[in-house]
Amino acid sequence: MADTLIIYGKPDCIRCDQLVKYCRRKGIPYRYIDVTQDADALALVKSLGYSELPVGMIGDDHFSGVRLDKIRPLAPQLSKAS
Repeated sequence: MADTLIIYGKPDCIRCDQLVKYCRRKGIPYRYIDVTQDADALALVKSLGYSELPVGMIGDDHFSGVRLDKIRPLAPQLSKAS
């Protein structure tokens, strides 16, 4: 079973909204964390070396941006996990 997709984003972030909308359309479960409201989450994103949002994490794999190439292969497993 795959881990849950975690999306780190912020309000008024077009790319964050695109990733969330894609997950909703495809029925991919995710957990959204607003880094403007969670200092620990922001620190984690920065510690991974990212300066742009969204940042997605699936298990130990992480990426910045709308990386459908990272999500698509795992989508069936993520959907079954819900």
